[in-house]
Amino acid sequence: MAQKQKTVKEIEKLATQVGIHYIAPFLYLRVTEGRRGLSALWFYRIQIDGKKKKRSLGQFPLISFKQALNAVAELEAMRLKGVNPIEEAKKQFRQARAKAREEERTGITFEKAYFMFLESKLSGPSAWKGGEEEVKRAKSVFKKHMSDLLSTPLNEITSMSLAAVLKPLASSLHPTYKKLVKRLKAFYDWSAAHGYTPLNQANPAAPAVMDYLVGRPVIEENRHQGALAPESVPAFFSMLHEHEEIMARCIELAILTGTRVKNARLMTWKELNADLSVWTLPPDRMKASSNGMHIVPLSRQAQELLQTLKAQGYSGSYVFPAVVSGVPRPFSENYPNQFIKRLIGNEIEKGNRAFLDPVQTIIQGKDVRATLHGTARATLATWATAEGIADKETIEAVLHHAQGKVAA
Repeated sequence: MAQKQKTVKEIEKLATQVGIHYIAPFLYLRVTEGRRGLSALWFYRIQIDGKKKKRSLGQFPLISFKQALNAVAELEAMRLKGVNPIEEAKKQFRQARAKAREEERTGITFEKAYFMFLESKLSGPSAWKGGEEEVKRAKSVFKKHMSDLLSTPLNEITSMSLAAVLKPLASSLHPTYKKLVKRLKAFYDWSAAHGYTPLNQANPAAPAVMDYLVGRPVIEENRHQGALAPESVPAFFSMLHEHEEIMARCIELAILTGTRVKNARLMTWKELNADLSVWTLPPDRMKASSNGMHIVPLSRQAQELLQTLKAQGYSGSYVFPAVVSGVPRPFSENYPNQFIKRLIGNEIEKGNRAFLDPVQTIIQGKDVRATLHGTARATLATWATAEGIADKETIEAVLHHAQGKVAA
């Protein structure tokens, strides 16, 4: 006796019972239980050449009973015409997927594809050591300097169009230009590997091609970052002490240790030993990662600074946290420099020239303000050399410069 077609209410009840349930001719509902609870799936089942064949029709209730019946009717119409409905459905699915991929490949914008490339750098063997922060910064740089091409379909962008956008950047911000070209080259290698650009196409952002099209840029000389004279550091420290903001403590530690501000900004309590006398940074936190880990013995002043922070309750993951929406996280890359610029700018406006770089002010013929990077590192090297505190090799090791690099 033929089974009766189920009603909607009966189907809803069957969807709560594990098993395979007959619903209508050739239409079944399979109910399974997993970690997330019950799951019901429609499927079409027939016999072809004495063998049972089935085809998934989608999840219940996302696919309604009516939609499932319509899908079965379409498959049965194929079978009655002598076409294998299972194989034909698979063929149509493959064709639709290929068409969608082709439409995505030809219609994807430059911005969308580039951001997909950046997301790929968050994990896996090619992940950037800067993680989410580096990816976020790369997105910002890309949107700022490639704004004219963001909505352009990727397959319409040529070396000429890239060069037209990059040319102004090559002279005004040459280091940014070089880094952006390097990343664009890597992006086009990635896009070719993922089918967004032809594999046999020359890389549109190849550095040699970009340099040829952009032309030899005029690079400003003396791009040194301004540094305080050693004798101005005590006054600068006194000014920092007047500020209760946690960033002032971060800057103090960077100067006391001669470290790059990024390392101080991202410092965690786990990198410190129990008595706060040694700070150990893993290679992937260092610019010259090939040097290996960087071990920093902390001075009495640095230890006292950290002990004070602990006593004030700064005991989360980061030593110098910014609290965003109630969540402690590192300060942004630009904030320390903005803090210093504001601090020093106020003093210079008052006529205090102690916070200018005395050497670069003379060389460049204009006022050159001290920067945090220059003060934390160049000032330390200048003082240690002039006072005979340490030899060149020791200073280079303290600053964790790449081994063998010639210092200007």
